Amino acid sequence: MITSNIHVNRPYELAQTKCIARCNCKWRSGKMWVECPEANLHHVPKGIDSGTQVLYLSGNPLSKLEARAFERVELRNIQRLYLENCRLNDIHIDAFQQLTNLIELDLAHNELVNLPTNSLVHCPILRKLSLAHNHIRIVPNAAFNNLIHLQSIDFSANGIEIIEENAFYGLKNLKQLYLHENKLRNRIRK
Repeated sequence: MITSNIHVNRPYELAQTKCIARCNCKWRSGKMWVECPEANLHHVPKGIDSGTQVLYLSGNPLSKLEARAFERVELRNIQRLYLENCRLNDIHIDAFQQLTNLIELDLAHNELVNLPTNSLVHCPILRKLSLAHNHIRIVPNAAFNNLIHLQSIDFSANGIEIIEENAFYGLKNLKQLYLHENKLRNRIRK
């Protein structure tokens, strides 16, 4: 009987060797995950595998996302992006440029005052958006224009005072809208 050992390189094995310092890279549920929680990152780091589909940068002092923040570091395949508790207060209109596969975006527990709606036009298939625990006061008309696949929005604990009449216009697939812990008093502004 003849036996032989054959070693096959799998994409996840290659990706694990490319993991950057202060991050954990793993293959989970058929997707490449890169987790860099509380790694004191001030920018989206270079060197993350371009095949990454889930990126967890929560707890880093990013404060702002600049134009093409992910494209510049060759991250175009991201499907899920977690940026909770990053002290974000500014998101450039083109920050999410080229993230056309993004289906989930978590921006909870940041310092956002305005909705980053103009930034989200680059994410046409976005389904889940969390903006909970920010400082958003107004949800303007057509806030989610062109995000027809959006199914869930979490606005809880923002201090929202006004939701304009057509803020959610065109969101035919919206199933969940979380508005608890806000300052709404049956006000609709036209």
